Amino acid sequence: YSTIATDGEGVPDLWQALATLMRDSTREKQTLRRHAAIKEGAKTQLLQDFEAFLASPSPPAPENAASENAAALLQRFYRGQD
Repeated sequence: YSTIATDGEGVPDLWQALATLMRDSTREKQTLRRHAAIKEGAKTQLLQDFEAFLASPSPPAPENAASENAAALLQRFYRGQD
């Protein structure tokens, strides 16, 4: 924007552009905060579901061998064991 402050030329346009920039910045920050809260909620729910799974494992069955191996791997990772 081109302005001439002594004549007031372009000043209203500059103020409008600044107001738009500030409004859009605030909306973007709100959106980022909302997305972060959603991600945190999903992570918390995933951990709670996994902890519930660890607390009550299903009985072993031959057809579940692959999922049991995956569960064992997840348990080792979750508990920090190697």
